[in-house]
Amino acid sequence: MQIEIVRKNRLKRWRIVIKDKVYFYAPRKMSDLLINNAIAQYESWIKKSFSERDKIVREVENIYAQNSGKIPLFGEWVSAPENVKEFYKLTAQKFFNEFCEIYAEKTGVKYAKITIKDQKTRYGSCSVKGSLNFNFRAVKAPKYVAEYLVAHEIAHLKHLNHGKNFWRLLSDIFPQYKEAESYLKNKRNALFLRYDNFGKKND
Repeated sequence: MQIEIVRKNRLKRWRIVIKDKVYFYAPRKMSDLLINNAIAQYESWIKKSFSERDKIVREVENIYAQNSGKIPLFGEWVSAPENVKEFYKLTAQKFFNEFCEIYAEKTGVKYAKITIKDQKTRYGSCSVKGSLNFNFRAVKAPKYVAEYLVAHEIAHLKHLNHGKNFWRLLSDIFPQYKEAESYLKNKRNALFLRYDNFGKKND
């Protein structure tokens, strides 16, 4: 297992990221001693995470191999278009435009704009200015899961946190949110195939 040390000027805290190999991102002035101590402290976690990541990637690759020439779309396998990424982005834009309008009206809120992004770890986000961002890979999941992401971010327009009022509102507008969250947690690596990014930070 290879560990690559990457020093960055603007980084304030170290973090470990596991992809095809292990990356240790450190502030520029962090000493070799502290880096080695951190790696030693989390050695068992690193080995376990790297092994799990490798196993998951193989399993998901096998699923894709069994569905050669197809891609997942809203939980189903469909024929792959010529430009898969562009297809996902256009599909996501249409879907999120439609459902954000529906849930905004249902919740009585307004949003500034909707942006479809190519993110490696996040499904969606809501800014303090009311801008909604969604990962195009979300349309790989069943439609109710993608719809949940809309409800989640729309709820943030009223409550920009994960407090009790947020979860109460989310439950009102999307009662099956727990089922959708469970799917996202368990199927995360299938959605982020070749873009998976497990990480550990020092808080």
